[in-house]
Amino acid sequence: TWQVMRAEFDQMLLDNARAKGAEVIEEITVKELLWEEDRVVGVRTVTKEGEEKIFRAPLTFDATGKEAFSATRNGWRKRDPYLNKVAVWTYYKGAVRQEGIDEGTTGVAFVPEKGWFWWIPLHDNRLSLGVVAEGKYLSREGVRDPKAMLEREIEKNNWVKDNLAPAKQFGEYYVTNEFTHHSRYCATEGLVLLGDAYCFLDPVFSSGLMLALKSGVMAADVAHEAFTAGDLSAKRFTGYGETLREGIENMRKLCYAFYNENFSFGKLVQKHPDIAGDVTDCLSGDVNKDFSRMFKCIEDFCPVPDSLPLGEPLPVHKPAVN
Repeated sequence: TWQVMRAEFDQMLLDNARAKGAEVIEEITVKELLWEEDRVVGVRTVTKEGEEKIFRAPLTFDATGKEAFSATRNGWRKRDPYLNKVAVWTYYKGAVRQEGIDEGTTGVAFVPEKGWFWWIPLHDNRLSLGVVAEGKYLSREGVRDPKAMLEREIEKNNWVKDNLAPAKQFGEYYVTNEFTHHSRYCATEGLVLLGDAYCFLDPVFSSGLMLALKSGVMAADVAHEAFTAGDLSAKRFTGYGETLREGIENMRKLCYAFYNENFSFGKLVQKHPDIAGDVTDCLSGDVNKDFSRMFKCIEDFCPVPDSLPLGEPLPVHKPAVN
């Protein structure tokens, strides 16, 4: 496997888009969507100098990540009924690494019945280490300091503690919610949601970047077809929403299984060796397949949630009048 520093990787993507002809405007904040009757026609922005600027477009794509600009402001955001975790993390240098090709292998260490650690080796001998669990568990006994939360969990896990022994921590300690959120709609007239702005899924299987890139390619393809046909209606993005939602639901169901104390992938494959390929396909990002047989096998160990009835376009939406 391989890992990247997200800031560096995102800069590469941005620079590549600029090189391919995209106009990139930095240090500017979107304040609101512009509506004309029932259609989004652009955005109102403010520069760092305080100057207001209006940008108009036949299609606006919301790629605002976890902040989910459009879903939040339009009241479309829906929290997942179960996947509501908190993450605390920081960086280290000099931690123990595996040898050879496995040097960059991502590690996952369990916090029994509570959550998990991520162990992500990066270049320059750096390591991203974090713990994900229920907020009430991490803040038990009144602990609110992120450093204290993380160090307490490290002390309780021998594998993490031993492999971290030669390392030195650097940088800040971070805490954020990892609450899974879904948008009720993938689009409305003149507006399309991408990546985490459409759905932020629990990060246990690192599916966020894959779904973000996948959604960008899919939405661009549909937009190209829409412009060619001269039809930019929201219903054009029905298939986009359905396909993306299918992949999200397949990953979401695996997340539910992961957090169930009766389930493990080892036990699953031991009892049902013939579905090992399905497990590998789904976890590696080939998410738009029929995995009904795999989920039927998972039900031998834990419940599998029903798919959420979300993600279709909203054909007509009138903004609230304040």
